[in-house]
Amino acid sequence: MRRARVYAGLLESRSLGWAQLGLARCQFADGDYTATLETLQSLLDENPKFMAAYDLMARTHEAMGQPDETRKALEAAVSISPHMVRRLRHLGQVAFDTGDIAAAEKTFRQVVAKAKYSEFRDPEDHLNLVRALVSKGDAAGAAGVLRDLERSSRSGPGTDACRAYSAALIQSLNGNGEAAAAELANAAKALEACASLSRGMKLNLVKSCLENGLDQQAMQMLDAMTEDSASGITHADAQALYEKAGRSDLAHNEGDSVERYLDDLVKQAALRSGQGDQRGAVQVLKAAVKRRPENPGLMSALASAMLRLMADSGWDGPLAEQCAGLLVRLRKADPQHAMLAGLSSQYISLRTKSNQASAISSAE
Repeated sequence: MRRARVYAGLLESRSLGWAQLGLARCQFADGDYTATLETLQSLLDENPKFMAAYDLMARTHEAMGQPDETRKALEAAVSISPHMVRRLRHLGQVAFDTGDIAAAEKTFRQVVAKAKYSEFRDPEDHLNLVRALVSKGDAAGAAGVLRDLERSSRSGPGTDACRAYSAALIQSLNGNGEAAAAELANAAKALEACASLSRGMKLNLVKSCLENGLDQQAMQMLDAMTEDSASGITHADAQALYEKAGRSDLAHNEGDSVERYLDDLVKQAALRSGQGDQRGAVQVLKAAVKRRPENPGLMSALASAMLRLMADSGWDGPLAEQCAGLLVRLRKADPQHAMLAGLSSQYISLRTKSNQASAISSAE
């Protein structure tokens, strides 16, 4: 909010495009999407060629679940500056997601042509074009794009995954179920050694594996994504994906397996604490909270372990800050939690002792 006030103050005195964009970015980060759009529209009214404003406007409409408006913002930007590969990719994906396969094909062809011999080339561009062609039933055209991918892309896990996935889509279109399943398995295997491919590509591959009976591969990919905080995929998202695919059995197993895993972590933490390894107990419980950040029981267990560690080893500023944040989250999640008052009292007591010790040390 402080940064937003700085930008707003600058705008009171004069019109500065970069300050308006900065204000819009702060509003977007705060989740105030209506204000973001108002600020961006004001900016574009004065500076209709301010390209970054169109990109943020598209992201804002996307966050609001407005695909048609997202597409309009991107199309406006592309009409002014048609050579930005990243923006074209975004437009192609939005067109595909909204069911305009012809527009998606046209845009992905542009992306492939523009990025093919540049530093911005990405094997996913060919894969996206294959997906568009397969969606319109053009097996021959898709096969031609796959051959071009094999000729023009550097070898590596990412290329291997996109090649195999593209081949699977073509085989499936041609009615070769066994060959499609084999290529999907190859794609999933290649994906294990590649972290650079997009979240959307990975999720599409998971769905394709589920549709072709490759449950194990689908579950392994989703497990890897849920364990990676940067992916943005939670176990709740994984369960929802299984449900949407008509696999409520896997959704149930997902929930059960996570709970068993968390129970094991809590037992490990208790064992380490009993052995005097308080720091090890804290690390184990941090992993548990990472998997279930909304669970009050795990939050209270981690806060208790942190306080026990500081009681044994002395006040630790960074750890204390983490603990304080955890107690705030716990209070929001469950204001009546049975352990909340006691944990808060322990935290205050330890902090007071630390401050008194510091004061005595300074006096000496």
